Amino acid sequence: MISKDALSRKPTSLWPRRGRFSVLVSGEVNAPGVRTLSGLNTPIDAILLSGGVRKTGSLRNIVLVRGSKRVRIDLYSVLADGNVTEVGNLTDGDRIEVPAIGATVRRWAWSIGRDL
Repeated sequence: MISKDALSRKPTSLWPRRGRFSVLVSGEVNAPGVRTLSGLNTPIDAILLSGGVRKTGSLRNIVLVRGSKRVRIDLYSVLADGNVTEVGNLTDGDRIEVPAIGATVRRWAWSIGRDL
């Protein structure tokens, strides 16, 4: 027998929103701007549609802004580990900010005398 409580609940969906919506990709990408995507797309898809991260862009400190919430994405570890599911899907109004890489360390091979 099905209880009244079970029948009165609103159905929920585990699937992401399927409509098309706009996401802003800014910062150190080759073609910053607004991208039209669906709920099945991830921040990685939006970055790729924007031409990818420039050499001057950080792979470790990408920020997904969703309302007042800021989520840091370490794209380097996503690419190295292959675990794309941790990134999650996009929703309407999301913004993706790719900051500059910042200071880097340059390695020098003294025995050979050339850059590594």
